[in-house]
Amino acid sequence: MQSLSIPGNTNLDNHLFEMVCATIHRNNKFICLCIVAYIPPNACESEYMLMFHLMEQLCIKYEKTVLVADLNMYSANQNVQCYYEYFITYCGFRQCNNICNCNNRTLDVVLTTFSSEDLQVAEASESLSCIDPQHPPLYVALTNARECIARSQHAARPFPATLYPRWNFAKADFYSLYIAMSQTDWNAVYEAGSVNEAYVVFYDLFYKALDESTPRKKPKVGGSRYQYPEWYTA
Repeated sequence: MQSLSIPGNTNLDNHLFEMVCATIHRNNKFICLCIVAYIPPNACESEYMLMFHLMEQLCIKYEKTVLVADLNMYSANQNVQCYYEYFITYCGFRQCNNICNCNNRTLDVVLTTFSSEDLQVAEASESLSCIDPQHPPLYVALTNARECIARSQHAARPFPATLYPRWNFAKADFYSLYIAMSQTDWNAVYEAGSVNEAYVVFYDLFYKALDESTPRKKPKVGGSRYQYPEWYTA
């Protein structure tokens, strides 16, 4: 949470919503980020927006996320409810809790980027505290943890800084670059089957236009005098 961008001099301790985040690992291998959140009924719009803003930043950092929350959306205003739909789309979430309470309503959400084959939700047969009939205890199971780890290991990872393509923009032919960009057929981006595929297609086309108009920088011989561990980022 400390690495998140918080507007102004906002003190989270003074806000109504509560949020706990933890990364889940198995055999020292990352599986997912888990977020547990609560916001009381009749909270104002600014409370919701700040909470969604923080969650969006977390979802950008972690591809696999599980959000278990009591958001009390029934008491939120129209602006919040509309933004909530955008929030779900932006984070790539799906709601997978179909367990109803004593009033045949679903107050608690379980939002996740996992597929229905990888994560399932059921009503828990046991609870750690007295059961609130408005909020039945939930059992969230990651059914294919081993397969999820294997897929994440084969997923695209950021390149080391030394492997990033570096263009010398001081010698770029910007007119040719503008022409190349305007003549590029971007339809393949819109036809992509997923956000990740669209991302790859877009940058393939963009880098192709850059290579046609901008020379690459020659790699430096010898290492930098600043040596950082591989996990360090500026």
